[in-house]
Amino acid sequence: MNKRSRLRVSSKGKRGPGFLLPGVVFGAALLAAFFVFRDQLLPESAEWPLKPLERVVDRGTIYDRNFRELARTLERVSVYVRPRDLKNSVATALQLSPVLGLTEEELLERFNRDAHQVWLTRDISQGEEAAVTALSLPGIFLARELIRHYPETESAAHLLGFAENNIGLAGIERYYDRLLSQGRVRQEELPFFRLGDQRQTAGAGQHLVLTIDLKIQGLLEDYLADLAKVNDGGRVAAVLMETSSGALVAAAQSPSYDPNTFSQYQKERFSNLFLSPVHLPEGLRRYFFETAMIHESRDGKSPGIPWSLELKDVQSGSQLRLWDTLGLSGSPVLDLPQDEAAAVDSIVRVRTSRGSMKYGMVPTVASPVQILQALGHLVNGGQRMYPHLLGRILEEGRGLEHFYSPVFTDERPAEVVTYGVSQEVCRLLRSQGRSAPLGASLVSFDDLVFQDREQKSSYLRTKMVIGLLPAERPELILLLVLEQPYLDPIIPSGKMHLDPLESVASIVSPILVLQQVRKHLADVMGREETPENNFQLEGAEELETIIGRPVLDLAEQPMPDLYGKSLRQGLRALQDKQIRVVVEGTGRIVGHEPPAGSLLHRGDLVRLILARDQYQDEPDSGSEASESKQVKGTNRQTQDR
Repeated sequence: MNKRSRLRVSSKGKRGPGFLLPGVVFGAALLAAFFVFRDQLLPESAEWPLKPLERVVDRGTIYDRNFRELARTLERVSVYVRPRDLKNSVATALQLSPVLGLTEEELLERFNRDAHQVWLTRDISQGEEAAVTALSLPGIFLARELIRHYPETESAAHLLGFAENNIGLAGIERYYDRLLSQGRVRQEELPFFRLGDQRQTAGAGQHLVLTIDLKIQGLLEDYLADLAKVNDGGRVAAVLMETSSGALVAAAQSPSYDPNTFSQYQKERFSNLFLSPVHLPEGLRRYFFETAMIHESRDGKSPGIPWSLELKDVQSGSQLRLWDTLGLSGSPVLDLPQDEAAAVDSIVRVRTSRGSMKYGMVPTVASPVQILQALGHLVNGGQRMYPHLLGRILEEGRGLEHFYSPVFTDERPAEVVTYGVSQEVCRLLRSQGRSAPLGASLVSFDDLVFQDREQKSSYLRTKMVIGLLPAERPELILLLVLEQPYLDPIIPSGKMHLDPLESVASIVSPILVLQQVRKHLADVMGREETPENNFQLEGAEELETIIGRPVLDLAEQPMPDLYGKSLRQGLRALQDKQIRVVVEGTGRIVGHEPPAGSLLHRGDLVRLILARDQYQDEPDSGSEASESKQVKGTNRQTQDR
């Protein structure tokens, strides 16, 4: 027998009862050490591990052009208990109840659970955090994490996108992820910004100021919300751009979503209509074809070009170069990530439609941003510009500001078309529209195309409205796009009775006034220091929402008795009822309509009346207010479902 075999036999011979005793003793010692040091060995949170909070790498803040916050990082604080560490459960519940808005019975029930730790409440306000800390109760702990928060909820959601775990997943958050996550970005990666002698960003304390104006954005979104009601089953988008710089002042689409709760939506809701190809109505294609003829006429330098006297064919090569120069062909240029899947689907859908070929090489599809860029070139005197959302970069650490400043190379000259051509095609566009308030002009295009799909064929009605604000030397250009599935072209549509020209005219005046008042507002104001707050939203005294709808409709259900419960508990009890809720006041629920036991049907209105508990030293108004605002934040997104 060789040496290796002897060793194997020798080892095997030791595996008897005498060998088990040391192993049992060793295992018992390990188990005892685990219970002694389990606080150091186990994570403090059963659902997310607690790690030291590194405030240095907070994701940068996003502002509108007048420094109103669109996205920021907040500290999210929650409370949990370790039952084995409690000294006196009854006394602890008595002190903690008025702070957290939970009854003593609820707290004691959680204290008695057989678990290493139990969550008591999430997302407490800074006041509640201070109150819990001041109590210094044994066994009660705070859990902290950083979370991305969007204070304007659905406003500009398709522009902002969203981020999670300091990673941008959509919109501006994704496109400028490295800037926002405080990574160093080189000059070559930001060709439209001059970063100075260092030719790169500092990599810490970087914030973004966008070109959009929240006031005008809100006006446009409210208008689209009303328009969507008469465009059932279709898509609506509107983009407002400065013609000289290409800065997007507002861009909205319906339906929208709340980036604070982005995980609750289907992926299709995030598709960006601004970058998705749409069908060009025949009237708009004719306008671009006539533009090509004007561009070819003579040398294009004369202010008056007899375009209507010579209707000749334009060479294909010349047309293709013009569309490329105007930005009407190729990929849309905008600092937002491309939704390739949606773009391909849209292109395939429209290419199968029947369209007229009498307008030569004029594209049949283009994105709203491409259409807007081409029109902007044609009406701004022929100067090149690029649509963009980022206006400036703030480097807090170095105290620097980097402004948008496009640099054009010899391959991309600053002049797209001559000034004479620009004047003539602008006059041509105005002649096809109607006058609007404050000297504006509105042009409408309408078309119907056939969609030949494998599963189902249908018609698609497309409406576009172009607004020149004002008509002479336009400072702003507005593009409104409506798409609606159309069952049969012979049957009149009952949903498209609203005249887009009339409805758009109603918002022209406020847009122009707001633009004049607010476009230079940022020059006389700086970035305000926002007070540090936890992940809590300010509340409203009265609000309305639709409590989350389940997948299946439910039959009528009785109204529960909510007297004495917190707002959080009341909303939780109603969350599967498919009803609307109005909340009045703050504190605990002291009454509700209809009364307990009444049958609730889908869409019924329930009014919750709240009042502060006079026996509470620390009213839970902060918590209730936060919940109220969170309910408000879900209002529009639940109605869209």
